[in-house]
Order: sequence, then C-alpha cells, then structure tokens
Amino acid sequence: MREPKGAGQVTLKPAFFVGIYQPILYMTNQQDIERTLNFAEANIENDKTVRIFRDYMEMRFLIGYCKHEKLTWIKDHNLYLVRPESAKRKGGIDESNPMTYAVDYVLLYSNANQNKYRVYIAEGCVLHSQEEIAGLGYGEVEHKYIVYKLGKEVQFEDIDLKFLLKQEIEDNNPYSKPPIYLTGRTIFSSYKKDRSKKVGLVDADLLCNGTRHPNLVLLKIAGYLYDNNIPFELITNPNADTTQYAHIFMSRVFTFTEEPAFYLNATPSEKKKFHNGGTGYYATEKSISKFKKLREADMEQLPKDPYLLTLTCKHTGKHGINMAMQMPYYHLYDDFVQSQIDAGFKRDKYKDYLDYSIGFLTRKCYRHCPFCVNKLEDGVVPYSDLEWFYDKSRPHVYFWDDNFLAAPYNVWQPRLQYLIDHNISFQFRQGLDERQLAESPNGEEMAEMLSHARYHGDYIFAFDNWRDRPIIERALQIWKRHNPTRGTKFYLFTGFMQKPDGFDKFYRDIWELFQRIRVLMQYGCVGYVMRHEDYHKAPIENFYVQVARWCNQQAFYKKMSFWEYAYRNQTFWEEQSGFEVPQQIKSFADFERDLHAGYYGREDARGKIRKISRPLQTVLDVLDMFPEHRAELLEMFDYKMENLKDPHLWEQHDNN
Repeated sequence: MREPKGAGQVTLKPAFFVGIYQPILYMTNQQDIERTLNFAEANIENDKTVRIFRDYMEMRFLIGYCKHEKLTWIKDHNLYLVRPESAKRKGGIDESNPMTYAVDYVLLYSNANQNKYRVYIAEGCVLHSQEEIAGLGYGEVEHKYIVYKLGKEVQFEDIDLKFLLKQEIEDNNPYSKPPIYLTGRTIFSSYKKDRSKKVGLVDADLLCNGTRHPNLVLLKIAGYLYDNNIPFELITNPNADTTQYAHIFMSRVFTFTEEPAFYLNATPSEKKKFHNGGTGYYATEKSISKFKKLREADMEQLPKDPYLLTLTCKHTGKHGINMAMQMPYYHLYDDFVQSQIDAGFKRDKYKDYLDYSIGFLTRKCYRHCPFCVNKLEDGVVPYSDLEWFYDKSRPHVYFWDDNFLAAPYNVWQPRLQYLIDHNISFQFRQGLDERQLAESPNGEEMAEMLSHARYHGDYIFAFDNWRDRPIIERALQIWKRHNPTRGTKFYLFTGFMQKPDGFDKFYRDIWELFQRIRVLMQYGCVGYVMRHEDYHKAPIENFYVQVARWCNQQAFYKKMSFWEYAYRNQTFWEEQSGFEVPQQIKSFADFERDLHAGYYGREDARGKIRKISRPLQTVLDVLDMFPEHRAELLEMFDYKMENLKDPHLWEQHDNN
C-alpha cells in the first residue's frame, strides 16, 4: 500500500490507526496553542529516532495524539464522514485490508493496542478556537488538546512519538490530561479487521490474459462496500486462498474468459460464497428466449443480492445497491497497477485505471444488432447523472453508453451541453452512432455541439455494416463540414459468424471490410478493426489479426497500404536477420517476380534462408484461396489514404 504523494511517513509504536489528510487541529484558545507548540519544539531535538526520509521530503506540519482506550467519544458525537472530497488515498499499513473509513475525529494513542501503524500527514493545518468548533456543528467541546509541531525543516524516514508522549506525561504538562484528540478530515484503515465480513472482488478478465479496462461493476460494488465500512480487496492471484472471504463477487465480461483456478478448484460449499455475473456468461447464447432470461437475471442480480441487501445505499437510504447512483471506488486497482509499474510496465498502459472517471449517462439501444447484448432493447433511456460517478481529481471521463445520440433530445442535449459548458474532457468509449447525424432532425446540432466539446482523443463512431454506406456517407458530409480537421475514428466490426468451411462468407467479410476502409479513407477518417471472437473459426483467422495490426495503428494506416504493411514486415524481419535489403517496400508485381526467380527460399553466403514472414504468407494464402478474386483483392490491398482522401466529397456538399 502506497502513501499519498507529497505526504510524510510517521510510525507510532503505541498507536491505534490513522491516515491523515490536511488535519484541522482544535484547541481551546490561542494561549494553549502557543504554550503547547513551544513545549513540543523544545523537546523535538531529544528524539533520537529521527532519520533521513528516503525521498528527502520537506516536512512542516502539526501532529497530535490522544490517550483513550475506546472510540466511544467519537461515535457518540456522530463524527463519521464517509468518503470526503479530500480523501484521495487509503491510509494505514495493514496492506491485506484495503477497507477505509473517513472521520473527523481520530484516536491516535491507545494503551489497549501496542501495534505499529503507518501515519500519513499532509502539509497545511487550520487552528480553531472552541467557539469556532461549536460553530462547525460539533456541539460543546470540553476537552483540551495537545499538539506537536515540527518547527523546522526535518528530513526523516519515521519518528517515534512514544518519547514525546512519555516526556510530556512525566513532566506533568498541564495540557496532557486525557482524552486528547486530533481532529480533521481524515481517512484510516483499521488493523482489527473482521475476516468474517471481508469481501473478495474478482475481475475474471484481468486474471485471464488481462484487460486494459477496470471493471465498472466491481468498482461500484467496492464503492458500496466502502460506504458501508465493509473490508474488501481485489483478488489478483488466480490461485489465491479464498477461505478468508465471506463473500466473493466475480465479474466476467467476455465469453472467452476462463474462470480462475481458485473457483474451478473450489469445493461445492466454497462455491456458495461466490456471486458470479457479467455478459461473459451469456453474450453468445444463440437461443433468444434463453438469452433474454439470462440477460434479465444478470441485470437484476446485484440489486437483489441477499448479502448486498443487508447493507444500505448512501444515496437512497434504502437497503440494496443502486447501480445507477453508486459512486465507483476508483482505487480498487491501485495496488495491482503499482505492481505492474514496479515490474517495468509503462504507466500509460494503465491510464484507464488511473486517469478516468467511468460510467453510463444512458443505457440501451434500439438498433437490434445481432452481435450486441442490447439486441432485444427498443430504446435509449437516461441512467446516471454525471455527478454520481465523476471524480474531479481525474483528468478525463469516459462513457460506456451504448447509443447516446439516439436518446431523446431532452436527454442527450442538456447532458452534452453540460460537458461543453464545464469544459470536461470526455470520450464515448463504445463510440457514437454516426447515422444519427443523418437520421435525426437534430443531426446538424449534434455535429456542431460536438465540434465545441473538449473531446479526449479521436472522435469515435462505428461503421459496422456495409449496407449502411449511404447513410454513413451522408452523416460524414455533415460531420466533416463542422469538424474538417478533428481526428475521427470508426470501429469496424468484423469476423462475425465465421466457420472453417465458410469460404464465401469469409470472402464477403473481407470485401465488405475493405470497402468500409475505402470510404473512411476517402473522408480522411481512420478505422479500428473490432474482431468478433468468431474470427477464430475463419478459414484463415490470422488474416483478421494482420488487418487489425495494420488498420488499428494509425502510423501504418495513414502512410501504408495493407500490402505495403505486409511487405514491410517481411523486410523488417530480413534486416533483423542480417539479410541485405535493397528495397524496404516494393509492389506486389515486383515481389512476385522475385518469388518466381527463387529470391526466397535460397541460402545466402552464411547458409541462412530468406523465409517468408507470417504477415506476408497470410496475404499469399488469401490470394491462393480465392484465385477468381485475385485482381480485386490486390486492388483492395493497395488502398492508401493519401491516394483516396478527397475533400471535395464534403466541400461540394457544403456548397450545395
């Protein structure tokens, strides 16, 4: 567990639990403050445990402690404040227990507990008089408070306050009468966790070859548990010991994701504690009636979960989780992400975990696409208010909305206007429906509003079906008129319902994919190939892999044709293998002439053979599979943006 940036680290040997953020120290009067600070400053040099702090942090802060054996005084005053705005990180040293609470009054010293605890203290304190305390709504305060000040720049790793406490008590300091309290907006972790209440959270997709997206359902469950003071943690070991958890919530998004070993090997009695759900358990179900039943059960599972119903929703005051209103707990993956960064992975790989607020403004879609989990829905409905999942400390927001622009005007327009007015950096991660620009009477307004938005990255739309070409082109003309230079990307769905012997369907899928790419290139837009898992069943599945590697990397897509990409892979391998490469890229005709002349497969002076790389061999395999379409395939493989882009397509439309 990592301390917050800009915070110091203090170890209190005789301490209870605490992690502090911008503490506010309440004193009875200014004279008490001055006398106490003078006393502390006079004795701080006697502390022989001061050592150099590894980050050489400059520490100027006030700290305090109290002597009391129970938290009854805190509880009696109802001073618990869950998830304050300033609580951005967890506190405490019990790394196996990520449960955090937030309070205003924290017990720092207790004879009943002699364990070590890590304390985080940030700079910046505000001192209040007794009258000011009463004005804050905490009622009459009868206690006096002891505060220590590190009065100069001190660089240290940890500091033992036991000496100061002992010195202060032995000297009969008049301000040492217990109880003594440190106050302020604070979060802390309890060392005395109750394992019977501990909850495990499992991102099955993360454990099976990984994912770059945090699981939103798990973030919301974690937020709900956090609100109810229930200990929880993300299980990141597929062979973890699950006996320590009373309940385990496992989410699975993709049907190809395998369940972790600790679940597959669990006894029947152990499996009873698992609460499994997610689209990965039914998304590819062929039976419509069975799919409908599974979909409805999955969507209702968490609000009706017997365990979650024992807890209370912070927003509604009622039992049970409200998935639309629940604030995600965005730090669920922090330890996992840090472990990956420590292992050498770049932070940018995990930016979705660290830099984004995540949620839905609307849900559902009316398009009835057969491959989509929303295929049985008939409309778009409002879902969450932005404030329910927006963490202002994160620079961006991404929305998982299925079809935001298809919502009623009084739903999408004010929400989009709010994002624009407040200059919020956002993106719709699943893409927007470009067809709405041509189909909706408000299409021009949509395009114009989006042109004024602080959109993060390329605008993302979808061109999933070739039959939509006419309406996509009309929408592109509207879009490019308002956004002639904005980066625009289209998801290109492909590989659906492929079969090993489905040659005609395979060729049709290739043809339609490249025709969609041609249209996008003409309008200066980039594509992003989205492969359905059925692509694995295609006659040549690696063809989809190679097209995606070319199309999904803009440096390739914007500068090379698919053929040039495939051949450049070949010459790159040759260069790395020590072969002489006279020409990095050549035409297919030149390549074929070299191939027939025995240029490939021949040993060089070193006895090494110039082999055909897999990307190039895959292109050759497709050409060999469809000799009757050879000329057409070669033409499509030569599509290149710089040759196809035609601004007149939308400029002429503008003039008309």
